[in-house]
Amino acid sequence: MVSVFIKAAIIVVVVFLANVLIVKSIEDQREFDIQSKLNEIEKDSQVSRLLLLYMQTLEEDQKKSICPALDKQASDQILKANRLAYSIDQYREANLIQNLQQAREKYILQDAELWLYLKQLEKVCGIQKVIPILYFYPEKTACLECQAQAEILNSYRDQCRNVRVFAFPANREFGIIQVLTARYNVTKTPSLVIKDITYEGIIPKSTLEEHVECEK
Repeated sequence: MVSVFIKAAIIVVVVFLANVLIVKSIEDQREFDIQSKLNEIEKDSQVSRLLLLYMQTLEEDQKKSICPALDKQASDQILKANRLAYSIDQYREANLIQNLQQAREKYILQDAELWLYLKQLEKVCGIQKVIPILYFYPEKTACLECQAQAEILNSYRDQCRNVRVFAFPANREFGIIQVLTARYNVTKTPSLVIKDITYEGIIPKSTLEEHVECEK
């Protein structure tokens, strides 16, 4: 006759394995959600690059004819990028996905490309979809000021539909980030770049209101 203790042990093991499988399934689903959003953004980025390449084949007086398509593409990219950022932040804060590093790296590069695309849209078509704020912070380094600055930026962004924050780790060896930190003389963190002017240290909400027009 099987011991009661052995039966109990078997039940405990079965329940434990079932819980592990459930957690793994949920984890896989969330990673799939992140990857799907990344794939959508990558496709949009490719379309944007093609539109900009096509624009270069046009004569100067014809380039503005493609601006409506560029405008729509920018709106789509901003919406999808915002959704992805929200998902990454939610999963990270709740510790729901163990390894987000690769997804975050892809998102950072996609965000840099989106910022460049918006700069090109403004230059060629005179369309400013959002007022961009570049936020430089240190990655994998304790920074209480940076946490405070991020909270201020997130709060202001949530209030203003025309404001978008592009967050870049200043100490990452991505070529585009190194170029931007050199271009804007970012030597400490946190630092913000607003309308091509660099601000070091914590920038309070009152200062943001002075330099960034908010559309609610």
